[in-house]
Amino acid sequence: MSATPRREAVVDGEPGAFEAEHVQRVYDAIAPHFSHTRGAIWPKVRDFLDSHANGSIVADVGCGNGKYLGISKHVFVHGNDVSVPLVELARRRCSPAALKKAEEEDPLLLSSHVSRVAGIGGDVFACDGLRIAARDNVYDGAISIAVVHHMSTRGRRIAALRELLRVVRPGARIMVYVWSFEPMRDRRGVTFQDVFVPWNLQKRFWSNDTTRHAGELERGKSGELVYERYYHLFENGELDALFEEAGGCVVRESYFDHANWVVVAEKLSS
Repeated sequence: MSATPRREAVVDGEPGAFEAEHVQRVYDAIAPHFSHTRGAIWPKVRDFLDSHANGSIVADVGCGNGKYLGISKHVFVHGNDVSVPLVELARRRCSPAALKKAEEEDPLLLSSHVSRVAGIGGDVFACDGLRIAARDNVYDGAISIAVVHHMSTRGRRIAALRELLRVVRPGARIMVYVWSFEPMRDRRGVTFQDVFVPWNLQKRFWSNDTTRHAGELERGKSGELVYERYYHLFENGELDALFEEAGGCVVRESYFDHANWVVVAEKLSS
């Protein structure tokens, strides 16, 4: 978490339309720049993926640029995201050339796994995290990293967790990261949990579509286009409470990592 929220977000109108405007539209516009800044693999996420049995299939819901696709040597990660431009970047990341480079850098990465991922375009597709295009109980686990905080109402956050639980089998674990409120309050003086966070889009990442809409946007100090993304900042224990309300699971771990609150929950047998 780096940018400081500069104003409170008031969620008005239909929540889905609000998120389409203040989340999806923004990520569609900033996708190449966003992807350029998102390459680091968080150790606890890698450890969670690697903790699954050989041959497991794990969903990455809200996969962004696909940085967690193909990083495990024995787990197949199936990504999805609501932003089509980010999905296209994720597909490119899992191209044969990209995976060949990864294999050269890490000889332990199995060639068969590289071929499997490359052969189906990285196995990443576009869909809404509230309506994942997958059968019930199909995945051996799931991750959702920095996604649920973009849901603009409590009900939609709970619905996102229930959807994650729906697509994993009984006994499977899901890992969820959300931005935390406390560092923003204590270090940056933020006093509200629903916020707009600016993204200054550098000119080298502008597209023709971006240029057409440039007149609608504020400019940064160096002429960047300033987009604002909606976030709900979570207090300690808030994500745990949402899992409890979602039902059908038990929280196995709850901790703080990378300025995020993290919960690992296990789906119970029905």
